[in-house]
Amino acid sequence: MFWKKKEKKQEATTNPFEASSQPSSPAPSYHTQEEPQQQPQGRYGAGVRYNSAPLEAEQRNQLMGGRSESYNNNNSSRDYSSRRNDYDDENQDEQDEEQEINGMKQQIKNVKNDSLASTRLALQKIHETEATAANTMNMLGQQSSQLANVNRHLDLSKAYSDKAANSADELKQLNKSIFIPVVSNPFRRKEKERRELENLKRDHSEHMAERDNIRQFEYESSARIQETNRLNSQSAANASSGGGRRGRSEADRRRYQFEEDSDDDRVEDEIDENLDLLGGAVGRLKNMAITMNTELDSQNHQLNKAIGKVDPLTNRIVGTTHKLNNTR
Repeated sequence: MFWKKKEKKQEATTNPFEASSQPSSPAPSYHTQEEPQQQPQGRYGAGVRYNSAPLEAEQRNQLMGGRSESYNNNNSSRDYSSRRNDYDDENQDEQDEEQEINGMKQQIKNVKNDSLASTRLALQKIHETEATAANTMNMLGQQSSQLANVNRHLDLSKAYSDKAANSADELKQLNKSIFIPVVSNPFRRKEKERRELENLKRDHSEHMAERDNIRQFEYESSARIQETNRLNSQSAANASSGGGRRGRSEADRRRYQFEEDSDDDRVEDEIDENLDLLGGAVGRLKNMAITMNTELDSQNHQLNKAIGKVDPLTNRIVGTTHKLNNTR
């Protein structure tokens, strides 16, 4: 034909299935280009597909590489700080525990020192009390002797008052008028003498019995006080020589010890010794208290007897005095 058909220019299409046999330009590659995987030809021709997964992973690693390294460094620093904090906490706990233990040690030491000072002060006070009690007991002994002398003098006073009363009766009879003579009954003379003799014997026996009672009272009082002094002296000697100490077992001692050392043992020994001395002093005070109680009861009995003697004697002296005043 005398004319040619004009070839139509191939227009660009947006249909993805209509791809040319060769791409217009190769895909850009950052490192090495992957070999294209041949796809089976389809209806619309052959196509080439690139595997982009390794490429994207590599690009992501390049972009995030610095951040990952920083993240790892941050994690390692946090782990180190955490371990360091744990170590510091453990050290702080150990220091707190050590301080608490030291505080308990000091508290135990202070309590023991206070106990030692208390036992020393109590021992000093009980020695003063013991001396006062011994002095009081000896004074009670002297008071018993004085009460015995009072009873003796009351008995003598009774005897003299009886003699004075008889003399006053005789004087009254002899002082009567000469015009009223005193005539005795000769038939009753022997009976009168017998009654007078009986009265004398009775008075003498009562006087001797009372004198024996006074002597017995004085002797018992002195014996009680001497026996108490002897027991107390023996107890004090045993305490000073260490014979009366009971001591404590090792298990009982360790109950009050935190750490055994020479100072702690010395304090424990002194506390035990002071407690033993206090126990001995309390026992001696008990002996003196019992003796003084018995002595006071005996003295009260003697005082009641003295009061019983004083009232009749006073009445007898008053009657004799009145008789003598009326004698003309």
